[in-house]
Amino acid sequence: MTDLSFGNQRAVPGTRRPLIRVELASSSAGAGDRLADGIGSLATAVGVDLGGDRGGWTDQLVGLVATTGMLPDVDAVSLFLAAGPSAPEPALGDRGSVAIGYADAAPTRVFTGEVAVLGDGLDGLRRVELANGGQALAHLRVDQSFEGVDAADIVRDLLGRVDVTAGNLEAGVALPFHALDARRHAAECIATLAARSGFVACFDRDGALDFRPPAASETLATFTHGVDLLGFELAASRPAVEQIAISGEGAAGTAGATAWAWFANEPDPVTTTAGAGTRTRRESDPTLRSLEAVETAARWRIEGAARRASRGRLTVTGNPAVAVGHRVAVEGSPSATLDGEWLVLAIRHTLGPSTGFVTEMRVTRFASGGTGGFNFPGGLG
Repeated sequence: MTDLSFGNQRAVPGTRRPLIRVELASSSAGAGDRLADGIGSLATAVGVDLGGDRGGWTDQLVGLVATTGMLPDVDAVSLFLAAGPSAPEPALGDRGSVAIGYADAAPTRVFTGEVAVLGDGLDGLRRVELANGGQALAHLRVDQSFEGVDAADIVRDLLGRVDVTAGNLEAGVALPFHALDARRHAAECIATLAARSGFVACFDRDGALDFRPPAASETLATFTHGVDLLGFELAASRPAVEQIAISGEGAAGTAGATAWAWFANEPDPVTTTAGAGTRTRRESDPTLRSLEAVETAARWRIEGAARRASRGRLTVTGNPAVAVGHRVAVEGSPSATLDGEWLVLAIRHTLGPSTGFVTEMRVTRFASGGTGGFNFPGGLG
């Protein structure tokens, strides 16, 4: 396979030249119809098109934006091509992956999905947008009830309905009874289950959905002020909710798990309070059918409010190793409040002739042992 550097100019000594690898296979081609070293019928890499001519992707690719985050957001990669007779012509449904890196190292895969949008404009650019299984989940609406399951059982059921690959699925909160409502799409339902379990719900580099606690085992990257840290904006405020009291409606947990369908005579046995402060809220959630579920919900809502009150936008030189739901660290910044470990909520890789390769992350302070509030809709906005 041939990988070509992004751009034709010679690299300045001491700099690293970005590199993109695109692999796409036609959704209609059979295994025997694959071209270009068996990688795909559209392209094996930036710089190699259907016939192996070094036109196409090499000459026409002018930029890339890859955005990934947590459900219910839908991940996407946009490839921008200069329109022309030699421009590649992918088709809707073509499957493949995108890897980004540098010419002095193997590129790292950042996305796997299929062509979901083909766009052309008066600016002479063609946009090829890939989406992963998040798009299928965003189009799925289900009316279904479940009894005696954990959160991962429901996630697995939803993934199977749209043929989305399951990655690391951990059990999550136990649910004596749970009902899905078609007024919300499946991506929103999974995001809610993740939040109630204190989990992250996001797609990995290979297009499989992870449903798990935030990765606490390692810090994927450390960024240093004056070296690879380009910018960091942190906004901290007082949490909108400091104390919450939540009441459920079921008797499971106080009268046994099989009593989920019973209505509690008094709310106190299925009511709990979390947090402390003067900004208080009281809620009733009829979907919570056990005291354990109520306690978990109260805890993640307070922790989620605290995390939303302290969020940052971190910009670094292009780094494809970072991943949603994992930790990164900052050191050497002028303000001590910026140093430390941060949990990555969303990522945007941008690569173009005017910007070079830049990675932007939306982050929140990582707290060891935290259990909830990780899923924030809205991407990097």
